[in-house]
This record gives sequence, C-alpha cells and structure tokens, in this order.
Amino acid sequence: MGNLDLLGSNERESALIGNFSEGWATLIDYFVHIPKEKTEEAKEAARHMYKAFAAELINYYEKQLSKELADINR
Repeated sequence: MGNLDLLGSNERESALIGNFSEGWATLIDYFVHIPKEKTEEAKEAARHMYKAFAAELINYYEKQLSKELADINR
C-alpha cells in the first residue's frame, strides 16, 4: 500500500487503513461515473451501485471498528 502503511502502528492497523482507503477510492470511482453515463437508466443503475456500495462499505467498517474497540477495551 506504499506510504499509507506508515499510518498503522502494526500490521493489523495498516491493513485496516489500506483496505479503508481502497474502499473509499472505489466509492469515489462509482460516484464519478454517474454523470458520465449516457442514458437515464444507466445513470440510475450507477446511482444504485454507488448507494449499495456505500452502505456495504459503511456496514463493513462499522463492524471492523467495533472489533478494534472491543480489542482495545479488553
């Protein structure tokens, strides 16, 4: 992951940060492509993909952060 590896204090944190960055990059990519679609149906499909991925991303990292907090509080 390059320089982003420096942000984590250990391998686990570094992996979490790297995956988080990649997930947000994918979400931004979905967002950027919405206006580039030619038809309204294609734009709506792109919006749906964006919203679905955003919800998935938030749910995944909410679970990951909960695990991290549980580990910290042990």
